[in-house]
Parts: sequence; C-alpha cells; structure tokens
Amino acid sequence: MDRTTSVVCATEQHTMAAGEALAAHIRDRLAARRGAVIALRGDLGAGKTTFAKGVARGLGIQEAVTSPTYQLVLEYDAPAGAGEGGPRPLTMYHIDLYRIDSAEQLASLALDDFIHGQGVALVEWPERAGDTLPHDTIQVRIAIADDMRRHVEITEPGKPAS
Repeated sequence: MDRTTSVVCATEQHTMAAGEALAAHIRDRLAARRGAVIALRGDLGAGKTTFAKGVARGLGIQEAVTSPTYQLVLEYDAPAGAGEGGPRPLTMYHIDLYRIDSAEQLASLALDDFIHGQGVALVEWPERAGDTLPHDTIQVRIAIADDMRRHVEITEPGKPAS
C-alpha cells in the first residue's frame, strides 16, 4: 500500500525541511545500494527547486543547488559516508524536463543513466518522461496555497501485495 504524507509549508525554509526529511527517510534505500527517483510535480514557482535544495541538504551536499532549467541535468556530489551504509560518495541528479517536448529529445538526454543507478535523481516535470520512470518512484506534489504557503504531498509506493 502506498504511503502518503501531507504537510503545509509556511516558508521556503519549511519546504526545504520537508525535502530534508524525505532525504533522511530514503537512507535505507541508499544503505542497500539502491538509488531513489523522486518525481517533483507542481506549477512554475511552486517550490520544486526549493524542495530539491532540502533533499540535497539532507544528503549532505554542500554545493548551492540551482534550477536545472537550461542545463537540463545538474549533478551534485555528497561527501563519502553521506549515503549511509559505508564510505562511498553519493551523487544527486537534479533533472528538469520542462523543455523536453519529444521522444527524441528525451532519448538524447539518456535519462536511464540517471534513474537506474545508486544515486538520487530528482525529476522536475516528470510527466514529460512518459512511462520511463521506475515503478517505485517517490511522487512529490507541491501546490501553491498563497504567496508563501505550499501544500506538499509525498507519496511513497508500497511493496506489492504477495
């Protein structure tokens, strides 16, 4: 069964804290040498990159996280040990598919290289990826409530029934 958590964030710092909490929650996956894919959904200006900054902070990434709108993919490395389960470094890929408008463009991005590894891939505008994201992708929906407040809903897929 899927697990959904909802929170209202009153400030950018609260939105970042929600991302940081998710990063702490996925450490079991990372310790097991499995990666994680996080789909970030929301309108322009909803706070997807702010949430990504929180995930990065929760992973121990020291670099300033920016929107990958024009580069499409930005890569950030966490120091060794940040991924739990050992001294290996961890890579976070921040992917923005907003400007992708064809299957050919998506294929040229080589998305599989980022979403099937041991790192963490945050994908903004995931609906443009079609059905290429893994079935266990964590879904994050951020909705604008007003100038500052955001509704953040995080859905983690459950284990299939046996």
